[in-house]
Amino acid sequence: MVLLAKVLKTIYDNEKTNQTEKTMKFQAKMKRGEKVNLKAASGEEEAAKTLLIILSVIVIIYLIISSMAMYFSWKHNTKIGWGTSYKVMFAFFAFLFPFEYISIYLTYKSDFLKYMERTNSEFVEPVVPNVSISP
Repeated sequence: MVLLAKVLKTIYDNEKTNQTEKTMKFQAKMKRGEKVNLKAASGEEEAAKTLLIILSVIVIIYLIISSMAMYFSWKHNTKIGWGTSYKVMFAFFAFLFPFEYISIYLTYKSDFLKYMERTNSEFVEPVVPNVSISP
């Protein structure tokens, strides 16, 4: 996210620099008394629109990835047998941190789900024998 912020700032600064140059040319034309196009002079609006479009695309991608993370969380926790309150809580955190959740899901949980699907079994708690040690 820090890298993304730096990229957006660089794009915005470059766009603003280009618009500043256009503004300076506009002012020079005004001093010389030449005809000017007033629509071309509004450079900051164009930079703001470009930044808004980029941010909108990023938010849409984030929402798509967050939705995928919530789906994976709900699916996995349903197969394991967690209660609804736990599934809602884990899905909420998967929505807040989708990149972390999906990386953990792909690293650890997806193999477990594939194993459960291959064996056609439900998750069963391990049975610990009741052994007492007496002196």
